[in-house]
Amino acid sequence: MPITALNHFLLVSKNLERTKDFYCRVLGFEVAAERPDFGFPGYWLKANGEISVHLASQAPNKIRDQFLLKKHPKGTNGSGQVDHIAFLARDAASHVLDHARH
Repeated sequence: MPITALNHFLLVSKNLERTKDFYCRVLGFEVAAERPDFGFPGYWLKANGEISVHLASQAPNKIRDQFLLKKHPKGTNGSGQVDHIAFLARDAASHVLDHARH
């Protein structure tokens, strides 16, 4: 199952707007209009036309808390934390089946 690409990573941010502004203004990302309404604030950001960064607010939200980090440590340094990283791979299903048999 060779990994073919990093699909995206999700940052749960203490200050959503400031984080978005940094990624866009300083790093050159663009806000993607394709992000569905998940019921909580966030952004998908594009680089070279590809969505590669997902942002969500650290502010409590019942819908978000069902799917993303349940607890956010108080006093965390920095602007937030990584919730998950998603890779793309070739033939992932057969790889999982092979490992399930062992």
